[in-house]
Amino acid sequence: ARYAEAERLRKRQLTILEKVFNANHPRVADALNWLANVYGAQQKYNMAEPLYKRAMRIWSSETTENVQLGYVYSNLAAVYTSQDRLGQAEVFYEKAIAFLEKRGSTSIGLAYALANLGDFYSRVGKTAEAEVLLKRAIATFEKAIAIEPKALPSLNELGISYRERKKTGDIDLAIPTFEK
Repeated sequence: ARYAEAERLRKRQLTILEKVFNANHPRVADALNWLANVYGAQQKYNMAEPLYKRAMRIWSSETTENVQLGYVYSNLAAVYTSQDRLGQAEVFYEKAIAFLEKRGSTSIGLAYALANLGDFYSRVGKTAEAEVLLKRAIATFEKAIAIEPKALPSLNELGISYRERKKTGDIDLAIPTFEK
């Protein structure tokens, strides 16, 4: 992976957007989210967290709620999960789902939020809750695929997630997911 280059380019993008727009513009929030994603991929969670929070503040202050707000909730939850801040992670996964559902979303973003919370519940031993969410994630992925066929690789990723958690019994869900 070329993280150093990605980080440099995302920082440059952020600097430019802050000059062209104001520091609280939604495009700046996009850049913050992307830079935070680069940090998260490198496990630089202490650098990612404040950027996600700043993006969240910008998108929260818009008169029309931006769907990206739901995604940043999920991204922040992933950071908290990686840091074993499980209480905070659960809150933000739930916020992501609630926000995206409120918008009537049947998007890949909602499917991932459902799958992420399902993975989280599986990790903390809430297997019954995990199964319910993962099945909802599959159904949401299927709806998204019907609308947008390029979403198919995401369904495959969900199958991989099930397969990797075979010790919790999710292997039974992996096979039909891959078959779809």
